[in-house]
Amino acid sequence: MKKAIRILLAILLICLAALTVVACKPDNPVIDPQEQCKQNGHSWEMSAKYPTCDAEGKITYTCTVCGATDERVLPPTGNHSWDAGKETTPPTCGVEGVRTYTCTECGETRTEAIPATGEHKLGEHFVEVASTCEREGSREYWLCQDCGNKLDQDGNAVSDDALVIPKLSHVYEVTDVTEPTCEETGKITYTCTVCGKASFDKEIPATGHSYGRLVDGTEATCTTPGMQAYYHCDRCGKYFDADKRQTEYDDLVIDKLQHRWVEVEGKQATCTEEGLTDGVVCEQCGVWQQPQTSIPAKGHNEQPIPAVAATCTEGGLTEGVRCADCGKILVYPKHTAALGHSYVVDVSVGDEGWIWGDDFLSATLNFVCANVGCPQPHVSVDAEVEV
Repeated sequence: MKKAIRILLAILLICLAALTVVACKPDNPVIDPQEQCKQNGHSWEMSAKYPTCDAEGKITYTCTVCGATDERVLPPTGNHSWDAGKETTPPTCGVEGVRTYTCTECGETRTEAIPATGEHKLGEHFVEVASTCEREGSREYWLCQDCGNKLDQDGNAVSDDALVIPKLSHVYEVTDVTEPTCEETGKITYTCTVCGKASFDKEIPATGHSYGRLVDGTEATCTTPGMQAYYHCDRCGKYFDADKRQTEYDDLVIDKLQHRWVEVEGKQATCTEEGLTDGVVCEQCGVWQQPQTSIPAKGHNEQPIPAVAATCTEGGLTEGVRCADCGKILVYPKHTAALGHSYVVDVSVGDEGWIWGDDFLSATLNFVCANVGCPQPHVSVDAEVEV
């Protein structure tokens, strides 16, 4: 724009000079120059001092005929003539740079922003740090030489969160066990096998008493203490009464009873059984204060049982043995068979045993048993005579 203004001014001055020369050219050299200039006008010759951005310029016209002058002031143009500029602050990846321009005429300067490059420069390198179960790890990154931001291997900015490698999970295993009791809780202790530091406990509830069945009570005797009915925990060994109230074993014991002595009459010995002397015994527990002693059995007093002879109609018995004291049969008599009748004609009756009827057509034959002592010695048989 500055050049255009200068060219325009130059053209304007040339045109004015030409008109002046033509108007003031003397027709008669004898005429006075001033008079001539009055008649024909001045013949101007121009000299110029061009205005600058902040200084006035001046155009001086000098008449070549009469030497008259005319000056015209040109105001400052207000337009600096800037040089090509110089990069005074280089741009970085994220910060604009500055280019400074200097006016070649007045020395005034102006600045212009240079866009940020948007390209990071890999600087200090940080290697990857593996994570553990105690702490987080960090991925590999670089620092930008210009802005200090953290970059990946491609030069892209990454956030702190993106660089974090999460902590590993603890690997727990059981390292200690405290068994629960009936009344107290237990615990299982888990410890990390990787770091050996992290641990936690898991509570095991108390088991509660294992009462089992109610043990029946027993009555006290004179020799043995009794016992109340009770429960016994097979885990902790504690005792509880029938209402499951905790108690001590000794408190469940019932003291022994006092003996109640009574006299026991003895008995005489018999043939087969021993006898006993008098004694004293506790009627509650059966313990003897004065034990009875045995009296040997006397043995049997043998006595013969007479034999019974057999008859014609009844059997007999052989001789036996019995005890004269207790009456027990020691040798049982044996039965013998009846003898049966031994009949013969009784010749002492009638006609050699025949007794005839009045008609001599019938008769009775008489027999007699020959066995001694036969209860039925006589038998008669009726007979008829055939004519």
